[in-house]
Amino acid sequence: MTLRIIFFLSVLFPSTPDGAVALSPNMANLVVLNQHLAIPKPFGPIDNGVDVFEEYVAMQLGPLGLTCHFIDDWLWYHDFVGEVHCGTQVLRTHPGNVLWWQKE
Repeated sequence: MTLRIIFFLSVLFPSTPDGAVALSPNMANLVVLNQHLAIPKPFGPIDNGVDVFEEYVAMQLGPLGLTCHFIDDWLWYHDFVGEVHCGTQVLRTHPGNVLWWQKE
């Protein structure tokens, strides 16, 4: 059985003559490390000292046993049109004889 979780992540994409580039870090470009998620810090609206985008994501994923770590990648990756996943070299293991393209 495959568990699918769907929820919306906010990111701003202003339209420019050269195309669209994310104005704010795109949280969908995260890195999964077992039960820990390395998520680009979204720099969303602040309400009572809390980033509402971070709070929303943590509220959606926390009950699934996932721990969210919001990483400020602005100067190192976002400014160069990348995010956290661009600066990582995560080694993955193959799930054995499972053919992912045939699995439902």
